[in-house]
Amino acid sequence: MNTEKTGGAAFPETKCNTTHEGLLSETWTEGGMTLLDYFAAKIAGGLMANGMSTSEGTRPPYMRNDKEIAEMSYSLSAAMIEERKKYINQ
Repeated sequence: MNTEKTGGAAFPETKCNTTHEGLLSETWTEGGMTLLDYFAAKIAGGLMANGMSTSEGTRPPYMRNDKEIAEMSYSLSAAMIEERKKYINQ
C-alpha cells in the first residue's frame, strides 16, 4: 500500500507474534480501509445528503451521475491527504 498517496490504513488491525515462552516478539498493523477511502466515503455521503431527488436517485444538482460523485469524492480526499501532511510530524 502506498501510504504517501492513501494516508495509510484508517482502521488497521494490530497483530503480534509471541515466542514459545509467551514473550512478545513483534507487532505490526495491517488491513483496514485506507484513509483516502474513508475520506471519500464521508465526502460522497455529504454530497448525496446535500442533493435533490431525481429519477436516478438523490444527488447534488450540479452532478449528473454517480461517476461524477465518485470522482469529486476521491479528488477532495486526495487534497485532504495532501493538506494533512502539513500537520503531521511537525
